[in-house]
Amino acid sequence: MWIVLVIVAAGFWLWRSNQKRAKRFVRAVHFLNALDSGATPDEANGIVAKLFTKHSNADADNQAIRFAQDRAQRWTQGKQLPWIHEARTKGFAIDSGSTKRDFAHLSVQASDEERREDLYVAAGIAHVSFLNAMKRDVDDEEFSAAALGAFDGTVQALGVKLTHVEMFSMGAAFVVRQLKDLGRLNEVDPERIADLTAEAMNSSALEEIRGQAGQVAYSVTMTMRSASPIG
Repeated sequence: MWIVLVIVAAGFWLWRSNQKRAKRFVRAVHFLNALDSGATPDEANGIVAKLFTKHSNADADNQAIRFAQDRAQRWTQGKQLPWIHEARTKGFAIDSGSTKRDFAHLSVQASDEERREDLYVAAGIAHVSFLNAMKRDVDDEEFSAAALGAFDGTVQALGVKLTHVEMFSMGAAFVVRQLKDLGRLNEVDPERIADLTAEAMNSSALEEIRGQAGQVAYSVTMTMRSASPIG
């Protein structure tokens, strides 16, 4: 029963996060379109600020969504982040709180950064939700096993193809990220990280917690993949 509750809670959190970024994407596309039509950045910000508010309506919002999705399909293979980044460089300031995902395209290898961050964000939410649902303290080995399980479940749900080397290196990086973000690691000790990762991957005693965390991550991610990004 508790796994179902974790899935519901984490799924709702991801849905809200995706909703916010999707609306930001639509506003960014229309901001750039307004600039192309001769508007100043201030004027363009004023235009797109009305979308998805009481100053708009369902028909106008849906039309804006279809327009933005069509532009993305035509020019960026459906990707939203390039539009957000381009709009920001030209003065977009509406609903544009900075996030690591939005700034992924500042990297030279943007697609790799975006993929990695998507994996880490989704797996991180599932990992934390899983730990909270356990309602007990866990040691670093259990914590790391749950992190790897969440990462593995997310990778499977997203259908990302990773080599064994990539799976190990990214899994280890995810463990470090979670240890640091949740206040369990003040400084990185490579030997300690290697020991934790190897134990989390190979210990039969940790197999159950690894599998449960993977199940949660897989279910949450599959639920989100089937949901519409904008509603």
